[in-house]
Amino acid sequence: MKKFCITLFVYCLIALPLSAQIRGGGHDEEGPRETAGSVGRSGKQWAVFIAIDNYREKGPLQYPVKDAKEIKNILLEHYYIDEDCVRELYNRDATASAIRRLFRDLQNETGADDSVFIFHAGHGFNDERTKISAWIPYDGGEDIYARVNWFYHWEIRRILDSLEAKHVFLISDSCYSGDLLDVTRGTPQTVINYPAAYDKRSRQAMSSGVSEEVPDKSEFAARLKDALLRSQTPYLTPDSLLTRIKEADTSILLHPIPQFGNIPGARFENGGSFLFFRKNPGQNAAVQPSGSQGASPRANTSSSAASQNANLAFAGDSLAEQTRRTILSGIRTAMRNNNNPLTLDDNASSSAGYNFTVTVYLTTSQNYNLLQAEVIVSFLINSRFICETSPYYITETNENMIARRIAERLQADKAFFEKINEAIK
Repeated sequence: MKKFCITLFVYCLIALPLSAQIRGGGHDEEGPRETAGSVGRSGKQWAVFIAIDNYREKGPLQYPVKDAKEIKNILLEHYYIDEDCVRELYNRDATASAIRRLFRDLQNETGADDSVFIFHAGHGFNDERTKISAWIPYDGGEDIYARVNWFYHWEIRRILDSLEAKHVFLISDSCYSGDLLDVTRGTPQTVINYPAAYDKRSRQAMSSGVSEEVPDKSEFAARLKDALLRSQTPYLTPDSLLTRIKEADTSILLHPIPQFGNIPGARFENGGSFLFFRKNPGQNAAVQPSGSQGASPRANTSSSAASQNANLAFAGDSLAEQTRRTILSGIRTAMRNNNNPLTLDDNASSSAGYNFTVTVYLTTSQNYNLLQAEVIVSFLINSRFICETSPYYITETNENMIARRIAERLQADKAFFEKINEAIK
């Protein structure tokens, strides 16, 4: 793999005043921690895995346990997870009583600053008439009328809400798992400021589908693992993870479409978010903390502040200068199109310390020698990370054409500039 990173640091002037088998039973019919980027991890980082291939009564599956263990290994190797806070229940160990006991232990053991990630994979059930849905544990009964040892979604939601932890993020890869969240209410409020989002209580869930069956061999799980591995940013939010899953550069169809939202009925703060913290983010993707630990991410709008020369730094090949100009032009156009009050100039001086970071990872396609790029554009204030684009996935013949596509995507990315405009008000 060729890793081609362009990091573009642009300081800005303020031009205007700032303001097969189916995973389903069917239906009828501790204080501050070390930091990653500008957000300091707090509390313990928990990871819980519940997956079932073989059932006492229901038909077997092949992939849930394999997926869960691979996701666990990725998180332990590449992300900050406290190894003594990993909990696993697989196959015959994942009985209804064992799952409830595990969650009761979490109620007793998690602290007010902790974060809990939960991954579940296995059979699920939904009653179309009553809209009652459930996970099917290892000892869950086959009889849809007796419903012996079923673990209902309403119970799961209440348990997750009851945890002492500040952040809880559930991924459920099972049939009808979309009923764990209320998709009619849309996705959670867009995360604009990551440090602020991490300070707010969150209860979030992602499902591999809505109220429908999902396949045993899960394309959702495959993309989830790939997204966790490929991410090079210091921290990864669930909404960014979902975008990477949906927009993965693959010819395999993603169906059903995964869903993401706040857990209905749970106590959460709008704008709050769980974060995965990467151990070794890409060198150019890493966001360094500002010199003052207590500095506000808001801009210093004082016109009397000392100016500083623009700093443009690149790592690439001979096309770096042409590539830089193309991307810079795209950012300027996007700022104008989105009524952004900042002005970019190659030799600008700034009192506010705004900068954009454009990071590009290139690989060579096996077909036709095309270049495939994963692009993330970040916005920082005084070296503090504020927001980033969803990943852009681009396939082109050369780096300069990729730069043109980046410029086009930026010009169409209204959500990114809405976050920036909100941050600099």
